[in-house]
Amino acid sequence: MFKNISSRLKNISSPKLHFINDVNQIQSTKILEKVQVNSHFSLSFIILLTGSTIVCTLGLLLNAPSVVIGGMIISPLMWPLMKISLGISYEKALYIKQAMIVLILSIIIAFASSFLITVISPIKLINGEILARTTPTLLDVIVALVAGGIATLAITQPRISESLAGVAIATSLLPPLCVSGIGLAVLDYSTFWGGLILFLANVISIIFISIITFSLLGIRRESNTALRNKGFLFTAIMLLVTAIPLFFFLKSYSFKIVAYHKVQEILHKSLIQLSPSIYIDSVKTTLQPSVGNNILIEAEVWLPEDLTVDYKQQQKIVENLERSLGKKVDLHLRLQRTISIISQQDRLQEIKRKILENTFIDEIQKINESFSIDSLEVNIDTKTDGWFVKAVLRGDPSIGMTQNQREILEKLLSDKVGEKVLLNLEIISRIQLQSNPEIENQQIEKEIQRLIKIISEDIDITSMNIRSTYGITQPNNENNIISVDIVLTVPYDYELQKEAFDYLKSQLKNQFKSDFEFTTQTVEKRIYKY
Repeated sequence: MFKNISSRLKNISSPKLHFINDVNQIQSTKILEKVQVNSHFSLSFIILLTGSTIVCTLGLLLNAPSVVIGGMIISPLMWPLMKISLGISYEKALYIKQAMIVLILSIIIAFASSFLITVISPIKLINGEILARTTPTLLDVIVALVAGGIATLAITQPRISESLAGVAIATSLLPPLCVSGIGLAVLDYSTFWGGLILFLANVISIIFISIITFSLLGIRRESNTALRNKGFLFTAIMLLVTAIPLFFFLKSYSFKIVAYHKVQEILHKSLIQLSPSIYIDSVKTTLQPSVGNNILIEAEVWLPEDLTVDYKQQQKIVENLERSLGKKVDLHLRLQRTISIISQQDRLQEIKRKILENTFIDEIQKINESFSIDSLEVNIDTKTDGWFVKAVLRGDPSIGMTQNQREILEKLLSDKVGEKVLLNLEIISRIQLQSNPEIENQQIEKEIQRLIKIISEDIDITSMNIRSTYGITQPNNENNIISVDIVLTVPYDYELQKEAFDYLKSQLKNQFKSDFEFTTQTVEKRIYKY
């Protein structure tokens, strides 16, 4: 039993992987007939060309890549190019002449169709699908070379679908030609020329690579190669002439891509420091060869209503851009205002906040002109459903603010907005480096404050101004008269007696060796209880 099994296994041949070169297994006659039949300028050819152009144009206008691909599948544009390449490779001048006529007529039909479709179409926007085919570079030539080689191989191999070859060719031909027609229809000449240049560059590239492919596959004549050599040389020169500027376009395009991202990043970082509400839109970078390859940067910046970008800030952004890009930068910012939509309640609260701020500032100056406001915060007090005002004041240490004045100010603020207001004040002494007379005046102020409190604890000093008859106090000169202008807050119905000021002047004269005179103004102190 085991012997039978082993003998059967020996009879089974072991599988081997065989490499088959099927590329050279072609029949030149059949290929010539196929190209000749499919490149005839027939009614079916015109219908396919017109239909594919309409579909591709609509796909471009709708910004729909899948529709554009659908137009490529039915496009017959590859056949005239294949016939030109085959005519050069196989030394058939008649093929070249016939194919050139068909190609020119095909270009006219496709261009006219795309132009008319765009004219009657309600959509005439230059979108991403269109713009992608308006900046030809060397990479597009490489794509056309690969597509042309694949299409040529597909024609010679029966097992490769000819529709695949059509798509490969149409990828490089039909969309750029349609884009050129769209550009002329919308009077956008940069789009028109960009699409047309890309189309012509791809035509030359496909013919060039197809001549090489047909020759390598053996579809050529061995004798009388003058026509093939001339045709190949002419195509190669045309390709070289086309490729050189496209190479520089590629360098410019790649730099613009890198520069665009750097510009976006730097603008975002620089402007976000001013406000997180800033929005950057429509950034455009343009090289300016006429001015030493400077970069023109245009951007639309949306700013909040209360924010501005001044010249100094813009120059700082320019310096950052030039440092990053290594080129001179010409920055154009179009500043737009954003309008914030707020509720009626928010608007009312903002009005009340402004009223409290302005009233507080005015009243502080009335209480004491020497006060300066270091900080002022006005916020809604969530605990009391009222307002909370917090301020830091800086002023003369000899003159403060009484509790009564604080309460009066608090009540005034509450009356202004019709809501309860809590007032929190912090007063910081303003320290000055003074001369000797100023120091003496300060000592006089302190002594007057002490003596006033001896006369009555209910009297408060609102303001005080000390000046000498001669401008500078002279303690050792008894003829020197020191004038004191003082504003006092006294209780209701309180009357200051002359004896009180006589007491003040005698005490001050004994201490400072000068005569004093007082000009006094009294303000009634009113206390409210609720």
